[in-house]
Amino acid sequence: MASGLSCPPRAIPIAIDASGAAGSLATPQAYAGLAQIPHRGPQAALTVAGTVSGWDEALKVSRELTGKSLPLTRLLEDAIGYAAGGIPVTASQASATADKFSELRDQPGFAETFLVDGQPPKAGSRFLQPALANTLRRLTEDGLDSFYRGPLAEQLARGMEKYGLPVTLSDLQQHRARRPQPLRLAHQHGELWNLAPPTQGLVSLAILGITDRLAMADADDAMTVHRIVEATKLAFGLRDAHITDPRHLDVDIQSLLTPAALQPLAENIGRPAGGPVGRGQRPGRHRMDGGYR
Repeated sequence: MASGLSCPPRAIPIAIDASGAAGSLATPQAYAGLAQIPHRGPQAALTVAGTVSGWDEALKVSRELTGKSLPLTRLLEDAIGYAAGGIPVTASQASATADKFSELRDQPGFAETFLVDGQPPKAGSRFLQPALANTLRRLTEDGLDSFYRGPLAEQLARGMEKYGLPVTLSDLQQHRARRPQPLRLAHQHGELWNLAPPTQGLVSLAILGITDRLAMADADDAMTVHRIVEATKLAFGLRDAHITDPRHLDVDIQSLLTPAALQPLAENIGRPAGGPVGRGQRPGRHRMDGGYR
């Protein structure tokens, strides 16, 4: 869980954002000469892994709301068992590994983690992950925060340095999950909530907010699809213009979900012509100043 919402009874949902920022070594100079960030290899793994901090924050929320939480040994027991004892290789895993074999076989760590004697595993064979099991055991012993601060973090940082990742021990140590204010949409069927940037919660809420103003119940199938597609394009435009590292936002994202902001967008959806699909920017792109873009 890198991000998520917890919904206490009769209360505002609690948002947990554990998204990791780009590593401090992910600078323009480090990617000089490249047309884009690589899809594979050490330079592609340029953000702090935030999921474990999200687990930790979720446990804190549980304790705050209920006064208790299950121990880590129980929460991770099944995962450790499956990683250590193995699980059956599914047909899709076997197929995907074979399809990506030539592309990934020389990437650091891929062969020892996902291959068997240097070849893709066969469907139905047993898939073992002893290193993952060991890491999870250490988390139960030292606590989830040890992934970012402590001997485990230091070991992870040495590995990242060895393989040339732009994430450092200092980046791990500075990372912490946050509890930002969740985004809210007033919809005809009730209040809808989602996560703030750097997630795309704005996009899903904007789509719902725009279509909520288009009398969808009166549209036939073709018009329904047309309106949803056009609303999605407009929401992607908001994404391209505004979603970034929370430290670099240039607008109050909640203000983009008000009736005054959504109504003009809904009025832009005509029939039957379609609009452009934004500027072609993909979600989750990263800036070269240590943040997101």
